[in-house]
Amino acid sequence: MTRLKIIIVALLAATPALAEEGAPAARYSMTPIEGGALRLDTLTGAVDRCAMEAGVWSCRALADEGRALQDEIDRLAEENAGLRAKLAASGFGSTELGAPDSEGPVTSFNLPSEAEIDKAMSFMERVLKRFKSMVDGLRNDDEKGTAL
Repeated sequence: MTRLKIIIVALLAATPALAEEGAPAARYSMTPIEGGALRLDTLTGAVDRCAMEAGVWSCRALADEGRALQDEIDRLAEENAGLRAKLAASGFGSTELGAPDSEGPVTSFNLPSEAEIDKAMSFMERVLKRFKSMVDGLRNDDEKGTAL
């Protein structure tokens, strides 16, 4: 007889747990706010503001900042990929030593040769000498009082 009582008590204790497992979860969760309620879609995560309008309850989606941020991240990733493609096509840099997915940073550049550097330095030297002579000429004119 005590065995029967133990079995009955065990079955009664397990019945609510079995009922909860078979019951579907509520899709929406409502939270009261001033002038209405917030409705959370537990499947998608969307949040709506529900309020009484003209005698009828209606719900309108709230701005989803997380979605806006993800859209911006996606846009920037696409722009980044486009810029990497342009850089690779220009021959300016190479990503072959970057990350394994070849989306890594530019690690080599097409630097100018010694001759090109010497040519650029000679040009700058001539420009600076000419500029200095112009400044000296203006100083001499100023000292003589013949400046413009």
